[in-house]
Amino acid sequence: MKWSLCTLFCLLLFYVVSAAQQVPAASDVDIRLSGNDFLARCESEGAYDSWNDGFCRGYVMGLSQLMSQSSICPGDHVTQAQFRRIAVKYMLDHPEKTDKLTADLMLEAWAAAFPCSVKK
Repeated sequence: MKWSLCTLFCLLLFYVVSAAQQVPAASDVDIRLSGNDFLARCESEGAYDSWNDGFCRGYVMGLSQLMSQSSICPGDHVTQAQFRRIAVKYMLDHPEKTDKLTADLMLEAWAAAFPCSVKK
């Protein structure tokens, strides 16, 4: 009996130690911190699942709602999927900038894609 308990304890200890040393999963990445983190969580191979997709869509949707207070004019026909694709393309086209905050990168991407016309 003591031998079985000792073996069980050792296996449990081994499991806990090995689990603590694992590399953080894509779902542990904070996408707000940089474009690199956004791409790792929202666009990487193998990191795509319905929860991540919903989380990333929600982030893009929330940020795009702030545009009413900015100088970005997308019009009513632009979908959330388009906002996401534009942001991802911008980040992929400008890897030198992806250390910046994700929100800043998205706003840069959307400002370039949807400039407001100047009224005279």
